[in-house]
Amino acid sequence: MTHFESNRAGLKLIVAYKLIKAALGWVLTGVLLHEHLHHRIATVAERVAAWFANLGELGGVGVAISEWISREVTGRNIELAIGLVALDALSTSLEGVGLHYRQRWAAWLVVVATSFLIPFEAWGFIHKHTALRASILVINLAILVYLVRRVLMQHRNASAA
Repeated sequence: MTHFESNRAGLKLIVAYKLIKAALGWVLTGVLLHEHLHHRIATVAERVAAWFANLGELGGVGVAISEWISREVTGRNIELAIGLVALDALSTSLEGVGLHYRQRWAAWLVVVATSFLIPFEAWGFIHKHTALRASILVINLAILVYLVRRVLMQHRNASAA
C-alpha cells in the first residue's frame, strides 16, 4: 500500500504549509534569478541589508544579517543561493503534493528532510534563545512526530487487515 489515509486537520495544515512555502520559494528563485541576470543583485542585496539593519526589534540580528549580506554577495555565492532556494522549493513542492495525495513516500520524505534540520535548529536555539527559534523547532518536531505516528499507525492497520 503506497497511500495512507488521513483527513485530519493536522495533515491538511502541513500540506498547506508546504505548498505555501514552496510557492514562496519559487517566487524567491524567480526574483533572484531575474535580478542576477540583469546585474542588479548587488543593489537588491544592499536594500535588503539596509532593511535588516533598521530592524531594531531583532536585537542586533538585523545588523549581523546586513553585514553578512554585504560580505557574501558575490556572483558565485548568488548562483549557489539561487540553486539552493530552487532545490528547496522543488523538494517542498514534492512533499506538499505527495502529502496532498496521501503518498507514504512523501510523509517519509518530510520526516527525513525535517530530521536533518532539527540538529541545526536546536544548535541555533541553544546559542541564541529566541521565541522564533523555539517556535520553528517546536513546529518541526511536531510535524516529525505527527507524520511518523500517522504513517506507522496506517502501516500497522494495513498489516493487521
